[in-house]
Amino acid sequence: MEAYEHEIENLAMEQTGMEFFLHSRQQYGVRGTKSHIHDAIELIYMINGKFSVEVNSRGYSVGAGDLILFRSNAIHSMAFLEGMSNEGNYYVLKIKPSFLYELASRQYAAGYVLRFLADRDGDKTFWGARELENSPIKQAMERLACLPRTDYPCRDLALKLAAAEVILAILQDMIR
Repeated sequence: MEAYEHEIENLAMEQTGMEFFLHSRQQYGVRGTKSHIHDAIELIYMINGKFSVEVNSRGYSVGAGDLILFRSNAIHSMAFLEGMSNEGNYYVLKIKPSFLYELASRQYAAGYVLRFLADRDGDKTFWGARELENSPIKQAMERLACLPRTDYPCRDLALKLAAAEVILAILQDMIR
């Protein structure tokens, strides 16, 4: 069994059920992340750079415009590829599974959340840049990415609604 660490959720996750931030290789000065898990559902949307990702022992090569999903409690790690430039910027969206339960009706909530909890055959984990071109997923992610750079009333609510829009677009894509 692969060794991993359990990541503790931060205050923002505790209070709001989600967090969204830009991760910059230059800012954090890291070569990637160690194998870890957390209860949160995590999405990585790559801006630039290239790295290899492992999710539950499956490998992916992720580059600009790609999106990858780490389901709740999936063992995952990221390593920037050698020989690449110093680039390595990506957005991170983490949401608690309870965030989805709160949004959906009782009738459907469990089915929606299950797609983000269980790693079942056929459920998508990776969306390539070409696949995302002009897609609702990319459009929703770009709207979410604009919010942290602006300061206005009700920003916290806008972030939650934009995060919900990203999750909805991904869920609709999975169901198709």
